[in-house]
Amino acid sequence: MSITEAQSESRSKSVLTMPVLSAADRRAGQTMPRLSRRVAFWAVAFAFLAVSAFSTTPSPLYGIYEHREHLSSLTITVVYAVYAAGIVISLLVVWARV
Repeated sequence: MSITEAQSESRSKSVLTMPVLSAADRRAGQTMPRLSRRVAFWAVAFAFLAVSAFSTTPSPLYGIYEHREHLSSLTITVVYAVYAAGIVISLLVVWARV
């Protein structure tokens, strides 16, 4: 095994990738395994629940920090704005890769 093969193999192990069918496999009629509608629905519902729950987790802390650290309302507004901008940027980056 050459060095470049070893490097590409180590990179492929460290990155999560989805299996992809080649054009020949698609022409041969092979398909990717699929989830049933019921399982797919609950998988999406759980993912939505997890994202919704964890995206709002820091919100109650901002009020505590405001009182404990004597932060102004403007500072808390900026924190929320930076958080929202970070979420939007991360979604755009992920969307661009898909």
